[in-house]
Amino acid sequence: MRSLAAGLFAFFAFVTPAWADDPGAVRGRENETTTAEALAWIPRVILSPLSFVSEYIVREPADAVADWMSRDHVVEFVDQVILHPKPNIAWYPIVELDVGVLAAAGATVTFKDLFTTGHTLKLLSVLGGPDYWRGNVRDAWKVGKVELALDGSGFTRSNVTFNGFGPETSPNGAYFRQTHVQGFGSTAFEPSHHLRVAASAGFRADWTGPGASPSVEQEVRTSTIPGWGETDLAMAMLDLRLDSRPDRDTPSGARLVSNVTYGHDVADAQRKFVLGTVDAQAAVEISKPFRVLTVRGYLADSAPLGSEPVPFLEQPTLGGTTHFGFFWNRFRDESAVMLELRYRYPVGYFVDMEWIASVGNVFARDFSDFDVKELTGSFSVGFRTRRTGLIPFQMLFGVGTNRFDEAFGVQSIRFYLSTTEDL
Repeated sequence: MRSLAAGLFAFFAFVTPAWADDPGAVRGRENETTTAEALAWIPRVILSPLSFVSEYIVREPADAVADWMSRDHVVEFVDQVILHPKPNIAWYPIVELDVGVLAAAGATVTFKDLFTTGHTLKLLSVLGGPDYWRGNVRDAWKVGKVELALDGSGFTRSNVTFNGFGPETSPNGAYFRQTHVQGFGSTAFEPSHHLRVAASAGFRADWTGPGASPSVEQEVRTSTIPGWGETDLAMAMLDLRLDSRPDRDTPSGARLVSNVTYGHDVADAQRKFVLGTVDAQAAVEISKPFRVLTVRGYLADSAPLGSEPVPFLEQPTLGGTTHFGFFWNRFRDESAVMLELRYRYPVGYFVDMEWIASVGNVFARDFSDFDVKELTGSFSVGFRTRRTGLIPFQMLFGVGTNRFDEAFGVQSIRFYLSTTEDL
């Protein structure tokens, strides 16, 4: 045995120098590193922390939870047993979480075919403590392709943020209290999922006043804010939705949602205005399954039709679901523009990871003072549930940056949790 071992040692000692001199004979390629290979390591090193977080802190735990939910049919149980106690009754919990701004919870209940076929009653209630509540009632009747509906809603909140007007406002805003009540009647025509046209008319009343500290009147003269105090608006709206997808669960396609609103203050004949918005999205599944790239563009413009300016609560805004890295209504003026790029990919059975980047800001009427240098940036990352017959749920961590004409800096940090209708 010792002689056999000695022989093997002598053999490997003899041949090893040849392998060492010619690594290509072992690895199948030349023993040299090209410039391209060296440069390829630069982004690998820079992005390695993100890769580590994505793979070991996000993906593996998400896979474990998704495997458990798939194995034990958790989604089916929650959907069919808990959320649909009866075939014509469905309820869903509502969570509104905007860290540092808003935390609220509630539920929405839907009764289908309540008194007759095509009759739907929907109730919504959200409570966020003594300073925030929101409620909505919708009673609708559908006959063929036509829907008639009555909607009533209201809310009150003491920490609505006001940062001023225009693209150069400060991130250090003040707060005001808003109480809002409205009622509308509407008619909608929806021949298919591809087209929906709706016309509505009704009344909207808003009361604004001192809010949480720092309050608006401590920072600015409220007389310079159009519509401050009380507005009582008679309104008419026209909505259009176009969708190229065969159904809402299809990942690729395009959707256009637009609105034209006319408002007239019944207490002030000179306060009347028109507002238009366009929200367009195009999504493509660049790799199966469900690796989806989405481009979104959002435009809004308003114009007074009398001598009084458009009330500030009706002016276009950015923030929240438009420009995710910023809080709701962070930017406010007569027009708004935003361009967004989004990529999502599966990290579990019905869970996607989502990366969102956008640029945008608000400007004067007709975008007359638009300047690329005054755009701000937003970067967000998080999770979104895939459509499984339910409305997708979204959880995002985002940051908002300074304007392009300023030194780079983070202006806001945001954690957002809610449902979404985005592609």
